[in-house]
Formats: sequence, C-alpha cells, structure tokens
Amino acid sequence: MWEVIDGIVGGDVPSAERVTRAVDVFGLPHQVVVAALGYYAEFTDEIDSLIDANHRAAAEAEAQWRRQQNLLAG
Repeated sequence: MWEVIDGIVGGDVPSAERVTRAVDVFGLPHQVVVAALGYYAEFTDEIDSLIDANHRAAAEAEAQWRRQQNLLAG
C-alpha cells in the first residue's frame, strides 16, 4: 500500500493525473488506488514512516553495493 502512495504523492506528474498514472503503473483498479489514497488520508504519519524507512533501506543497500563495486574495481 505504501508503494502506491509513494507513487502518487509528490513527483513530477501533475496532481490531476496522479491517480490515473498510478492505475497504469501499478496495474491496479482505479477504486483500489482511490481506496489507498483514502487510507493514506487517515493514516498519513504511519504510511509516511513506512515510505521513509523504505527509502533509507534502499539508500543503505545502494551504498553497500557501491562499496562492494569499489572493492572489486580496486
């Protein structure tokens, strides 16, 4: 669910097109994307925490991969 919200909120897609874009990108029915947005409206802090945690984990994984690549190159 947080993945859908992360794809809807922010970014460079005009706000009027975000739900339609999420439907296309995630392959979900329109009503599911709208329901996710409604859930986010009720539990914004919790969902934002999940999104932040995922971004941190991704950054840490990328940093580790880059360190490994540097070791292999050097």
